[in-house]
Amino acid sequence: MDHTKGKLIADKNGLILGGEPFQLKRGTVVRQLAMVCCLEGGSEEQDANTKRLVDCWNGCEDVKNPAAIGQLLTAVNRLWAAKEAIEITDNPQDATILRELYNAWLDLRDARNAIEGH
Repeated sequence: MDHTKGKLIADKNGLILGGEPFQLKRGTVVRQLAMVCCLEGGSEEQDANTKRLVDCWNGCEDVKNPAAIGQLLTAVNRLWAAKEAIEITDNPQDATILRELYNAWLDLRDARNAIEGH
């Protein structure tokens, strides 16, 4: 079975709308895909959680392998740390820093390939 396609909408009261509309017995057309419930925290937290889930879903719409997003974030953070190390060093040609920058770039390349399903 495949997942629901297309973008989702964060509605009020924790409703997530998306997918193909379907008709209930009384004629009402519904597109509800899921509902976010908060046992504590109230409707503001519920709406914030709903929006966060919908943003993640919609952000991954064209990603073939969403499980690789964590790998991509790790690679970006490693690359950013290498960039900062170059900025604060007295010797930007330091072999250790350049090796780390190169390895961080390789991680980023691998993560991109994983996200694209290669």
